[in-house]
Amino acid sequence: MDFNHFSNELAVLEIVRSSNFIRPRKLTSGQLYMALIRLQSDVPSIESFMAMIDELVKEGLLISATVLDHDASFPYTQHIILGLTEIGEAALEESSAQADHFLPVIGEPSFNQNVIKP
Repeated sequence: MDFNHFSNELAVLEIVRSSNFIRPRKLTSGQLYMALIRLQSDVPSIESFMAMIDELVKEGLLISATVLDHDASFPYTQHIILGLTEIGEAALEESSAQADHFLPVIGEPSFNQNVIKP
């Protein structure tokens, strides 16, 4: 799995968490895909995305209320997502903590720069 795959997974988890911030709401896989398109310029194919949502549910990161009946015109597993599990929430917190660890370093001058002191 490449970086974009994990980036897409984290983006989906964040979309679900954000959408349930004020009040719980149900999201279809299609709504999640459209939200990802608005959020990122590089998105997976619809087939890969639907497989990713199914995998996130199977891994216990997303709560699925139900799986929609098979539709021959759209042959992918479609979930109605209720929210994040505790594991999904923990995964987001962990990725956020790792990102926060590197933020202070961004603004500091490098050791090789000549710093002029007054």
